Amino acid sequence: MSTERVIAAHNEIEAGLNKATDRTVEALKSFAAIKPEENEIYACFELFWEQDYTLGYNKFLVKNSDGKQTLDTDWGPAGDMGSSFLPEVMDYFDSYYQSMSKETEFTQDEGIDFSEKLGKSLFGWFANCWQAAGGENSELPTYFCFEKEYKVRDLKTGEIMSEKEAAQKLGYTGIT
Repeated sequence: MSTERVIAAHNEIEAGLNKATDRTVEALKSFAAIKPEENEIYACFELFWEQDYTLGYNKFLVKNSDGKQTLDTDWGPAGDMGSSFLPEVMDYFDSYYQSMSKETEFTQDEGIDFSEKLGKSLFGWFANCWQAAGGENSELPTYFCFEKEYKVRDLKTGEIMSEKEAAQKLGYTGIT
């Protein structure tokens, strides 16, 4: 069960995400309209949530190598890599860390609880923004992941799968 401190912190994050919604939907519209490049089978937004909340846009392509199909990734930024994608959330954490003391610091259990809630909130919020931006009609299947997770989340169902499993789900079964 969440403590009052975890609930209060989570409410602050939710408020920041709500403030960022309209701007995010507008930013995602151009990605929802992307046409797949040659050999590109899907894309994935990667949120760097343990760093500075920048957003990556990774392209996954099928390449032929020595007669075998391999999955190759072209990592890149989603927009201006020099700035946070979620400054509203960064502002909360900056304020939290500046005012943190022994009395206000989360316990280990609170930190785990907060991190779980944060991950669920970030994914749910992003999935809703993607849908509002027209992502459901995107020609390119697009997923979401957290930094260095090497798993993707289906933006419609929330299903978590490996990058290779995502390719297989799209019909690319012979990929190594």
